[in-house]
Amino acid sequence: MLETQNLVKSVDGKILVDDISFLAEPGEIVAIIGPNGAGKSTLLKILATLIWPTSGSFSFQNRKVDGKSSDWYLSIMGTNLSLPKGEDARSCLELLESRLVYGEVTHVTPENILQTVGLLEKTHIPLSKLSTGMRSRLALGLALANQPELLLLDEPTTGIDASGVEGFVEIIRSATARGTTTILVSHDFPLVSSLANRIFFMNQGSFTDSCVKRNEYDAFLNKYSTLINAQVKQ
Repeated sequence: MLETQNLVKSVDGKILVDDISFLAEPGEIVAIIGPNGAGKSTLLKILATLIWPTSGSFSFQNRKVDGKSSDWYLSIMGTNLSLPKGEDARSCLELLESRLVYGEVTHVTPENILQTVGLLEKTHIPLSKLSTGMRSRLALGLALANQPELLLLDEPTTGIDASGVEGFVEIIRSATARGTTTILVSHDFPLVSSLANRIFFMNQGSFTDSCVKRNEYDAFLNKYSTLINAQVKQ
């Protein structure tokens, strides 16, 4: 279970995340939608320990996450927020292996991971020559490498074609079936609708609305897709 308590992040006096508290259960997929600049990615970066909150705290499996527990947390958390600085897909996985020792997880090898995300034939192509969609696939593979108990995904299907998105959905559903808790930030409303158990709308650093009943999803997403598009055009 992931629990956040009154998370706040401010930079130079500007509040980016404002008093966020929520629970996410094992096997639950929680989606966060909202306009650009709402604080969604900043919240994910806090949960991924790429940055630390100004105040508030969060815990996973009833254990507070801070500098003292970060090694334990990183070993069971996966995220697509950053790629190791490897030259190609294989070297990225080798760098990750040295940090997380995912090779100790049964049946998980670099080849397994690359095959899962459809990049086995692209193993040695320089990262600079990978398309946006291929980089998204690689980032997902790296996020899943240690069979995480918590998965943090920021716009994971960017640049991926429709057939690739279908494969992504199946991958995430498989992880969920193993009990993985997933926090998903996305503007892809069909993806959110197909995957999420619960949706939060985030604006100006705060959760301002939520939806948990599937029969309300279409109206909820339509309402906020219209609002987000209007805000982006301003």
